Amino acid sequence: MGKIKFVTKVKKVFRDKITGNLLNPGDTLIIENDTARLNLCISKGAVELVSVETESDNKGGNPTTVCVNGTEYDLNKVKEALSVIGAAVNANAGFNGVNNKVASLASDQIEALEAELNK
Repeated sequence: MGKIKFVTKVKKVFRDKITGNLLNPGDTLIIENDTARLNLCISKGAVELVSVETESDNKGGNPTTVCVNGTEYDLNKVKEALSVIGAAVNANAGFNGVNNKVASLASDQIEALEAELNK
């Protein structure tokens, strides 16, 4: 899968739940492939987005996995799970469509999605 790195600048002191590190204003936090985590940090006013970097592992092909709360899942499996929780995407939706849908989910929907994906 191609990697997406979101480079952010910390705006207020907080402890990163993923790494456990204490981050201070001015620090740089890099979030890889997790738009839901990025959106949560931005919505809480903890960080601001500085840049987005991408790399492709599959020679220009489309990504085949989607990251949900730090765990990567097969694109088609995520599409099916979205349908089950009532947040379906078009059958022909690719990585961007599915990733954007996941990023727009509320926290309770993300929990339901993870539960469905981990069945």
